[in-house]
Amino acid sequence: MKAVLLDRDGVINRKAAEGEYITTLADFRLLPGAAEAIATLGKSGFEIFVVTNQRGVARGLVSLVELDRMHAALVRAVERAGGRIRHIYVCPHDCSDDCECRKPKPGMLLQAIRNYQIDAAASWMIGDSASDMLAGKAAGFNTMFVGPNESKVDADAYVDSLTSATAILRMLSRNSDRKDSNA
Repeated sequence: MKAVLLDRDGVINRKAAEGEYITTLADFRLLPGAAEAIATLGKSGFEIFVVTNQRGVARGLVSLVELDRMHAALVRAVERAGGRIRHIYVCPHDCSDDCECRKPKPGMLLQAIRNYQIDAAASWMIGDSASDMLAGKAAGFNTMFVGPNESKVDADAYVDSLTSATAILRMLSRNSDRKDSNA
């Protein structure tokens, strides 16, 4: 299956200020067009997953219950837009925990591949940080960076928003479908 794996903060929802965290559902605000973009990706033949580092859990700043509330709200918003998130993977560890799931390590992405038989070479990791791109590349995904390409982040493509990423992936998917039908 082909899939799109999305980082959460800064791609799907408003990112907290540097050094701060989204700690409550009241602070969790989707970026304009994010739910609709996710729904469109699903309608374009991609299964959608979220892979998110949530260090605030390890630091005691956000509870797992509150994190689940945020993710339930995200799932509902995407469903209202006509889409579906297949699974949300969370790394709740701190940087010093040396776990295998915290990006830039590819643990969450490799788990998604194992659990859902994802074809990484036909799939994309979309994120807004170098650690997202490193994890995507380590797991064999194509990578798309949301943000200015002056950031000197190594990615396969650069976009300014999830909506822009969706437009590119829809076009690539249509072209791929045409090639497959002509073969």
